[in-house]
Amino acid sequence: MRNYGTLLFWRDADITIAKAPPEKRDALRKQKLSEFTARMDQGVQTLVTQCISANDTKTINCMIDAKTADEVEACAPRATTN
Repeated sequence: MRNYGTLLFWRDADITIAKAPPEKRDALRKQKLSEFTARMDQGVQTLVTQCISANDTKTINCMIDAKTADEVEACAPRATTN
């Protein structure tokens, strides 16, 4: 789950950061790092426990082995909200 969250979060964050004016990018990157750290601290252990309980080793190994956001999202697509 950590790899999944990291790859997806930073793919989205990097897009946002790249769109910001150059003089604001460092501050925005620091803000995103703080946001990422808080999210990981709040929920990653619960998600890991749920994955282990599901006993879906194929999906878990896929998420661990993924090197890009697209690869990790192919393992377990994000839930959509309507």
